Amino acid sequence: MKAVLTAMCLYTSAATTFGPWIGDSRTLQVTTNKTPIHIIGVQPYSGGAGALGFKIEPAIQLALEQVDAHSTVLPNHKLVFHFIDSGCSNSVATDRIFAAHLVGPKKFGVYGAACTGACMASSVVSRNFKTVNFAQLCTGKI
Repeated sequence: MKAVLTAMCLYTSAATTFGPWIGDSRTLQVTTNKTPIHIIGVQPYSGGAGALGFKIEPAIQLALEQVDAHSTVLPNHKLVFHFIDSGCSNSVATDRIFAAHLVGPKKFGVYGAACTGACMASSVVSRNFKTVNFAQLCTGKI
């Protein structure tokens, strides 16, 4: 777990091509022999800070590529992001993060949020699913 968090902090995460939006989320498409580590990527693509998700995503993509290319950082693992739109809203983010935990492979954690309402949601849902929560750009009281 420490290696995953270190890799995420060092590079802030990312990868190559993304699949289409499926409902309220889209998943990074990867082909690899490495063991996947599934992470829910929570960003605002709509709502009060809607443009922020589109600005953050290229940095995440670049970071994932750097982590994957590094021979000593998670050498046998591949970070796989499942991006969801938080809507920069506590209630929207809660529903979507919860649903993302239930659909598809087991998730290791939640990365992102980028607004206070979504930060609160990712913290609460992560605690209930007992997954790691790494939030950025959170302001205000949680």
